[in-house]
Amino acid sequence: ASGNRSAGKMSACIDLLKEGDTVECKGPFGGFEYQGNGVISNRGITQKIKKLTIIAGGSGVTGIYQILRHAYRDGIECDLIYCNKMEEDILLRNELDILQQVHYCLSRQPDNWTGLRGHISQSYIKPVQDGLLLCCGPPKMMNSICKTAAKAGWNVHDQFIRF
Repeated sequence: ASGNRSAGKMSACIDLLKEGDTVECKGPFGGFEYQGNGVISNRGITQKIKKLTIIAGGSGVTGIYQILRHAYRDGIECDLIYCNKMEEDILLRNELDILQQVHYCLSRQPDNWTGLRGHISQSYIKPVQDGLLLCCGPPKMMNSICKTAAKAGWNVHDQFIRF
């Protein structure tokens, strides 16, 4: 629960749920599909990728998890940067820890935190040939990542996908 902290739309909705409430889920919707073996389709264009750089914020990791899991199974190189305010906000931690490269980033970290801190810089998201940058999280975070990705050299029209 996010309490008094500002949260994304999904986190705010989840905070309103009470034990016993039912939730209806639909989707996924949108133009992106991971088809397996490194083949993706985005807005009707199919291509083969060799690496996924993934940035998730808060509950946005749930939209990314299945893609990450299948790409990992297919041997696609994946780097996940998962951003949260505090360590106790990290979802799916046990599941994520067994995957390839997972970097946790906190904006309110304890003194003994050894992971990433604060905002994502260009050095963490260097562009790669045959690579794709996926981002799912609060809109403010995704807008910031898009600007950082462009400065880092990503083609944000063809290589940056937000959910």
